Order: sequence, then C-alpha cells, then structure tokens
Amino acid sequence: RFSERLPGAGSFASLLVGTGWGAPEPERIRILGRVGKTSEVFRDRERLVQRALRDGLSIVPWRDHDGNPRALILREIEAGRAPEWTQIGLSDDTVDPDFSMILIDGTGEVVGWVICQFHPGVRRWGFPVGWIHEEHQRRGWLLVAYAQGAHRIEKLHGADAIAAFESSSGLPMMWRVLEHRFAPYADHVDRVLVSGKHL
Repeated sequence: RFSERLPGAGSFASLLVGTGWGAPEPERIRILGRVGKTSEVFRDRERLVQRALRDGLSIVPWRDHDGNPRALILREIEAGRAPEWTQIGLSDDTVDPDFSMILIDGTGEVVGWVICQFHPGVRRWGFPVGWIHEEHQRRGWLLVAYAQGAHRIEKLHGADAIAAFESSSGLPMMWRVLEHRFAPYADHVDRVLVSGKHL
C-alpha cells in the first residue's frame, strides 16, 4: 500500500507491475482540511440532518452510548453483518469517544458507525472508517454523520481544527462524495493504492 502523492509513485507502480506484482488499484481516498470548510460543503447540513432524523436515524456518540461500542462493532463484524475493514483503528487508544458514532435506525438496529481518532502530536482528528449497511447508503445517512462530526469538532475546537476523512473502495458512493464534494475544499487529497503478489 502506498500513497499516489509519494515522490516517484508512478515509477514505483511500473516497477511493481514489471516484477510480477498486480497493477496498483485505488483502495482508500483521504481528504484533509479545516473543519470550518465543511460549512461550504454542507450549506444544507441542517436540512439533511432533520430529514435523516425524521426518517429514523439516531447518531449516538460513543461517550453517550449505554453499552460498549467497541465490543458492539466487533460483534457485528464477527456475525458477518459488516466487512472486516470497518474495524480499522478500532484497537488504537487514540479513538475519540466524543466524535466516534454509532448509527441506529428507527427500529433500534445498529446500521453503521463512524470511528474517529485524535492524534495529539499533530492535533488532528482522523476518520479512518465510516460505514453503513448497503440498504441505507443511498439515504445519505453516512454523509449526515460526517457532517455532524465535523460540525461538533468546529463547535468545540474552532473552525481551524484539522480533520481527515477517509473512505474505502468498499463504499463507492461515499468515495464519490469525498472526491467530488469534499475535495475542492480540502488542503490535501490523496488515494491509497494497493498492489499484491502471490508468493
């Protein structure tokens, strides 16, 4: 895995292919910038949030969850209701309970989650995972959760607070949103490429 922004990334990709590795393919997209910029992305944030709430979405920060969010997520993955990659960053002690979220539908079922990490060394909030069940992807609920997370960081830490949002190729709709809606307002955008070889 390597970033397309690394110096010589194109030459490295050619070297991989020439030595029997698979052609590098995009695996993740990363968008980094100031949370205050999201107000330009989400001029309709309040309308989106209210519509999602009327449709039955509940966004519960880890700190306000009455159970164990980490264990809940692992159970969902073990039961096959979520893919393995949705636990990225889950074992780190950098998980921020104020901005990590559990998404629940009107029946009380867990339908997704957002994991947020705080990196004090660079004073940056990272969202390595945002995921929602396929049946809810077109409803925009994950986008609403990201919007709420950025909004809450701005309220508590100011518009210049830095956040990095990521999406996996396993969520193509969210990838497109980050690429086309977030990227024009971001300070940095890159894609993580992956190449493999059977040994």
